[in-house]
Amino acid sequence: MSGNKSGPGEIIIYDLDRLAVAPLRLPNLWNENSRKGRPPVLTLALHPRDVGKILIGYSEGAAIYSFKQNKITNKFQYELPPGAPGGRPDPEMINSVRNPRLTHTLWHPTGTFVLTAHGDSSIVIWDVRDGRIIMARTIHEANVNRPMTGSAKMTAQHGPVIEIAWCSKSNPDETGILVAGGASTEMPGTALTFLDFGLTLNYATSSWQILADHFACPKRQHMLPTAPGAEAINLCLIPRTSPHHAGSHDPIAMLTLLSSGEVMPLSFPSGRPLSASQLPISLSFVQPFLNRINIAAVERPTWLRLRETRRQDLPILNGGAEAAHSHKRYEHRDILQTSHTDGSVRIWDPGHGDEIENDDLIQIELGMALRRYQDLDVATVSMAAATGELAVGMRTGEVIIYRWGRSRQNDRDTATVGSDKIIDITQNADPLVEQGLMPRILLRFQEGSVTALKISDVGFVGIGFESGKMVIIDMRGPAVIYDVIVSTLAQPSKRSSVLRSAAANQTKLESARTLEFGILTLDGDGYSSILCFVGTNLGRVLTLKLLPNPQGNYTVQCCGSTSLDGQVLMIAPLNIDTGAAAHASQVAASGLREGIKVNGVLVAVSSVETRIFKPASTKGAHKSWDNNFCYSAAIVEFEGRDHALVGIFGDRSARAYSLPALKEIAVARLDANIDMSRLSESLITTTGDIFVWTGPSEVAAFHVWRSGQGRTVSQHRLFNPEAVIPPRPTISNLQWISGSQYVSAADMDLLIGGPDRPVSRRMREQARVEENQRRLEGRSGPAGSSGPSQGGEEEGYWAYMQRQINERTEKLGIVGESMEQLQEQSSGWAKDVSKYVNQQKKKAVLGDDTYQHVAVMIANPGGGSLLSRPGSAKFTIIRAELAEVVQQGTRRDSGRSFVLRVLQPGSTKETVSLKGCRWNLNPPHLEPSEVSAADLVRLAFERFKHTLFHQNIIPTKFHPRGAQFEPAVNSTRQYVTSIDFAETSSFKDWPDTESPFSKEAYTISILSEGHIQIEVASAEGALHALETLAQIFYLHSQSNVTVYTPYAPVRIADRPAFEHRGLNLDISRNRIFPGDVMRVIDGMAANKLNKLHIHTTDAQSWPLHIPALPDLALKGAYDASQIWSPADLEEVQRHGMLRGVEVFLEIDLPGHATSIANAYPDLILAANKQPWTTYALEPPSGQLKLNSSEVYSFLTTLLQDLFPRTHSYSSLFHLGGDELNRNVYGLDPTVNSTAVSALRPLLQAFFDHLLGLVDTHKLTPIFWEETVLDWNLTLPEASIIQTWRSPLSLPTVLNNTGHRALFGDFSHWYLDCGHGIFIDSADPSKPPKHPLLNPPYLDYCSPYKNWRHVYSYDPLINITESQKHRVLGGEVHLWGELIDSITLDGMLWPRAAAAAEVLWRGPGQMLGEGTTRRLAEMRERLVAKGIMAGVVTMEWCLRNKGGCTV
Repeated sequence: MSGNKSGPGEIIIYDLDRLAVAPLRLPNLWNENSRKGRPPVLTLALHPRDVGKILIGYSEGAAIYSFKQNKITNKFQYELPPGAPGGRPDPEMINSVRNPRLTHTLWHPTGTFVLTAHGDSSIVIWDVRDGRIIMARTIHEANVNRPMTGSAKMTAQHGPVIEIAWCSKSNPDETGILVAGGASTEMPGTALTFLDFGLTLNYATSSWQILADHFACPKRQHMLPTAPGAEAINLCLIPRTSPHHAGSHDPIAMLTLLSSGEVMPLSFPSGRPLSASQLPISLSFVQPFLNRINIAAVERPTWLRLRETRRQDLPILNGGAEAAHSHKRYEHRDILQTSHTDGSVRIWDPGHGDEIENDDLIQIELGMALRRYQDLDVATVSMAAATGELAVGMRTGEVIIYRWGRSRQNDRDTATVGSDKIIDITQNADPLVEQGLMPRILLRFQEGSVTALKISDVGFVGIGFESGKMVIIDMRGPAVIYDVIVSTLAQPSKRSSVLRSAAANQTKLESARTLEFGILTLDGDGYSSILCFVGTNLGRVLTLKLLPNPQGNYTVQCCGSTSLDGQVLMIAPLNIDTGAAAHASQVAASGLREGIKVNGVLVAVSSVETRIFKPASTKGAHKSWDNNFCYSAAIVEFEGRDHALVGIFGDRSARAYSLPALKEIAVARLDANIDMSRLSESLITTTGDIFVWTGPSEVAAFHVWRSGQGRTVSQHRLFNPEAVIPPRPTISNLQWISGSQYVSAADMDLLIGGPDRPVSRRMREQARVEENQRRLEGRSGPAGSSGPSQGGEEEGYWAYMQRQINERTEKLGIVGESMEQLQEQSSGWAKDVSKYVNQQKKKAVLGDDTYQHVAVMIANPGGGSLLSRPGSAKFTIIRAELAEVVQQGTRRDSGRSFVLRVLQPGSTKETVSLKGCRWNLNPPHLEPSEVSAADLVRLAFERFKHTLFHQNIIPTKFHPRGAQFEPAVNSTRQYVTSIDFAETSSFKDWPDTESPFSKEAYTISILSEGHIQIEVASAEGALHALETLAQIFYLHSQSNVTVYTPYAPVRIADRPAFEHRGLNLDISRNRIFPGDVMRVIDGMAANKLNKLHIHTTDAQSWPLHIPALPDLALKGAYDASQIWSPADLEEVQRHGMLRGVEVFLEIDLPGHATSIANAYPDLILAANKQPWTTYALEPPSGQLKLNSSEVYSFLTTLLQDLFPRTHSYSSLFHLGGDELNRNVYGLDPTVNSTAVSALRPLLQAFFDHLLGLVDTHKLTPIFWEETVLDWNLTLPEASIIQTWRSPLSLPTVLNNTGHRALFGDFSHWYLDCGHGIFIDSADPSKPPKHPLLNPPYLDYCSPYKNWRHVYSYDPLINITESQKHRVLGGEVHLWGELIDSITLDGMLWPRAAAAAEVLWRGPGQMLGEGTTRRLAEMRERLVAKGIMAGVVTMEWCLRNKGGCTV
């Protein structure tokens, strides 16, 4: 802390544990460098791993101070030489020396580097050791501290850096810089920018230029969005686990404070907005802004059962220490309803010094219920006390009624048939909410904004509109039982002497402003009734009586009115016998049947006066508000006994009046900062809590009965002393031994607090508790124990320090012994191993990293072989990691190498294999997952280990009963001593390494001496190699911790025959869930299939959620459980990417699109038109219009939403184009033709529009064969044509077009064929109208395609050699008419595995017993992975080789 009375720039240290100023003070350490006196301190930051060093940022520069050495160890002052542009080049100053003002200082997450940010938007990275600049840059440009050459242009101007953080992932060396501001001034607003630098280079082995290049060229850079028109002015990182380093270590999210006052929660590092449910309720007011609040006194039992069940992510903010409170004595909870600018309404219990039993947040999305996402301003909200029903009135005039229940309740009522004013919106529920407030009824009267709204506990809803209309709805219908213009309800008033004449109000429209339901006995009646009281803007109070009629319905009649001066603000019915409220409760309504009468009065408050009278007469007490206007009022309960009238007045006061005397009994002065313009929106609860607005989204709370008392201090604590704090990272033992100065937390206590540091309050309390305990037990503590005296505690503290020193010494001795052993065991190593490797070797023994234990053994040529599972120390230890590639002591620029380090049994000698694997660290389509190619290999190796020990098979089925096919457990063992990955650009096995699919090639050599050498051309090849390696090992039947291979020594050279090896899966006709598809991907990876084509939508349903068009899935899916959210889709895409399977989507257009009609009926022709056989091949019929601008607009919105979410995972997108029915377009009056010549230009224009969008996102389109063979459309040369109708389709496409093509015709590779038809006869007594409705009820593509038929498919027949390069590959298809998630696995596997072998090896392979046994083993391996694949053959045939051959 700086800036005290001793002078600017000094640092005073506060001892928070002792609540005192520490004796240690640091003077201004920049004095000697300063040209302008004593610069102030701007920033302070402890070293991320050594609390004994602190980075101090002054306005002129930064310095590192060592507490241990008591001196400055380095200084950093940024100076721009003449000609250097800096961040904001000034033509007048560019030729002079400049020292931009420092604004921020940061440590690298490991403390290796220091970052400073400056007033000219420069970001400078420094070497901690010698203080030199490694890189000076802005967000967009590097080397801004170097003078410009003659031809260089002046750099762009940049805005100031507002905030900056140097973040890391779980690996602190994998870092990036997050910057708020600093962007080019040509860009609007202050955006957030993330510079991802990836893994930090090794400081010891990297040259200056390499380090500079690393920080000059981020791995990737992207902008994180902020709200339009608002600037980011601060940010707070939320760490995943560690509280250290200001949250910058592995952050999971961040809170961004905007200039508008909003707090925007974003995921990190993607920048995607987080849902409100992931944040504490306390942030509800500012995320996003609220614009209206309402309070409802809800019965406690009702509120306790209102617990929402929602599919949501886990909260990102947890912690603090919640204090215990007593329970509130009242039987009602004051439940807050807040409406927000994004169209959401949140309902929660704010509490007030009491225990909150139900702290859940209930949220409703008005846009979801209204099916729009604009004009969502809320005018008023009402919540029923006993039922929990909610009514929301909109400024656009709609009223939405919500009722508690489960999503898509089967027992829901049906709305009034034929009413365009009462609409059933049960289907508009939020698909994420399983139980909660569900939209029930939409009331649409088109009468202007809702001005008054009340939902009662007895089934009635009253609504007032800006136009003057007022309606009452009976929810038992629901039905409108009263619809009237308020001004027509004028009644002669007995207060004629003070009542304004009708002529005086003719110029102002009268409308209802407050509504209340009560049960009272009217003056002159001998019974009580359900009454509705209406207060208007012209001061009238109307009394309406609701009476049952013989038909079981209700009628409404107006019983009279009375008038007040000013607008009516509040109406409250009171029971004069008890003083309690006489609301229309369920208990009071049930008493009407028994003839119970409620003797009551009405309290009406206007801006000018209040009146207590017996409705509907005008007699009673009256009081004027003198010179102050009243803005809000309510009846308040005083300490559970009496009731009073409380109002908020224009003199910033809240006043309480007795009832019925209306005498002032209390005054509370409100905060002077309240917003007077919103005083009429203030709220008063029945318990005396007052909520008034103090800002655009800020509310202050007061309590009228505690006037004159100080504000109650919350007993909750943000810091929880009981929570376990993760240990702060420190330097490693090896660094400590080598001489690095290190200061522990205990050392810091001594250095800062001094020897006379007083004991803390916690120590005194603990000593007092211990002393009392000893007294209770009747014995004293042992001698030497710390007592309550100060001296005793000082002795305990020094004993603690001595124990720490002794423990560190013991550790040092252990480390020294380990190093001596290491030296002895490594004496025989090669002399040319670099110093760096030796350091890495020591780190492996002494460092913090944890080994992953996997024991590996391979076979002797003539004996058994074993690969052992973890659990026995005598087996081999393998450690997989990414290590630096080293050559002659310096880091090569070839990238990173995937290395397996192996320790042989019984030895600590480490075999290190370093190969020049130049993994592409920035491969295409990996940006959303932040996964590098090296990470892909590392994750694949983890799956390889899991497969070996948890998903392996015992091959009993493949050997005769009783055969000894396994090696003996005690046989001679040959261990694997190394597994080496090497990247190569050429293989000796194949000369044509330039083919497009050679990147997937690999070789595996298992040598007799225990070495496994793997050569690959890419990460994809590494994934395939590991799959193959896992598939040649088996689990031992006598030990579930042992696996073996009978195939060593062996060399495997493998590569695919086709680049595109795909599977087409239909998820639209029946339910296929994301988890099912990920299971399919697991099977594909095992079979080396690399393209998953998801047929996402069809005529029957639209399960894919499109945020820009939410109705598509909400109305087009079978129900909410079928919907795939964007997160579901991305999870499947990422799952595929990590396993080498590219996932791409198909939106079939313009046919197969009938499901769009559920949300947008005007876009579809012949939707479900009968007979469907005339307009479609299967029901329901319907196709997109071809000659419609609305269709073009819809498709633009659809694809611009979808393409950005898919192109990062795949460059492919399937646009369909198959099975177009021409009869449909004969129904379109703008087309009126079924001729190909008339439809072709329209279809060409249709696809040209789609192709323009495809081209914008650099995607490669795929089309079904009809587009070129039937319609002769002109498509881009890069387009891929998918054939399916005949084996002759492929040569036809290749002969007649220049396009590349895919095979997979229905006669061989349609796996759904042969299961029969799915249609029924409408009248079984008559001859069938469809040819397939005759026995044996075969489908159109019968027979069933068994695995041998799939394997025998040769698509290259009739294909010339010159055409083969345009055959990319093929896909095996599984359409969804007769499959779902239950039958999926058996329908797909093992037949898809047979197709996979054709795609990998090429067609024309011999089909014999070897194929059967190979496929049967693959089936067993799939079952071991949890994939329920079908049977290949009888087990007897597998056990008896040759027994099933003829």
